[in-house]
Amino acid sequence: MIIGKQNPVVGVEEYYQISDFQIGSLLNNDTQYLWYLFRKQKNGTWLDITKKEGPKKGIKVKYKFGETFLGTQFKIRVYKTTKNPLTQKPDTKLFGELALASTSSKTPKIERVVLFNGAGSDV
Repeated sequence: MIIGKQNPVVGVEEYYQISDFQIGSLLNNDTQYLWYLFRKQKNGTWLDITKKEGPKKGIKVKYKFGETFLGTQFKIRVYKTTKNPLTQKPDTKLFGELALASTSSKTPKIERVVLFNGAGSDV
């Protein structure tokens, strides 16, 4: 399970962490958690935007969404990698997924209202 805000505020760092209920899995040195971030595109497909820097690693990570991504839908996927004791190769499986939609930190408000009468002058 992934714990964190589903509607992160743009420009604010948000922390996300995993909650693994298997006994000893968080303390196991052979277990790694890899965090991938996907952005929904206009055609409905998901674009992996972690390719450039690689996935984040750990139990707890932080993300900060910029103003240009206001209202954009994201998806966080966490993969759990453990070393197989028989083959000594890593076994990777999807641990969890969380859908996000970034929101604004500003509250919209009406600054002023101008009304015109039929003659076209201010009321």
